[in-house]
Amino acid sequence: MDKAEKAFELIWQKYHERYGADEKMEDGEEFVSVFNDAVVIIALEKKELKIEILAGEPFIFDMNLNLLESQREKEVSIDEVCEDDHISLHLKNGEVMTGLFQFFDGEEICLKSLDETSKVNLAWNIQWVEKITINN
Repeated sequence: MDKAEKAFELIWQKYHERYGADEKMEDGEEFVSVFNDAVVIIALEKKELKIEILAGEPFIFDMNLNLLESQREKEVSIDEVCEDDHISLHLKNGEVMTGLFQFFDGEEICLKSLDETSKVNLAWNIQWVEKITINN
C-alpha cells in the first residue's frame, strides 16, 4: 500500500470514528485532515467527491476561531469566570439565563442584562445552577 492509499484509509477511519461507521457524507459537507507535510480537504459537491491536497508543512496555531457550534460554549466552574464574561447559567429546571458576569458572593451569581437599555442585574442561587458556560 502506498502512502496516498494509507492516508485515505486513515482519513476515512477517522471520519467513521467521529461520525459513525455507517455515516456517509452529505452534499455540501466538507472536512479537513492535517498531515505532517500536507493538508487534505475532502468535500461532497453536487454528489461528486472533491479532493484537494495542499502539499507543504502546514502552519499550526494553538487558537480557536470558534466557527463550529460545538466550540461556541465552554463549560466552566464559577472560579474560572471573570467580570463581564458573557456566560450562560443552565438552571436545574431547564431554563438558561444569559448575561455578563458581575460577581459571585459564595451563594448567588449576579449577571448584568445583555440588553443595553436595561441596567438590571439578576441573581441566582448557586444551588439552582446545573452548569455554567462561557459564550465566545
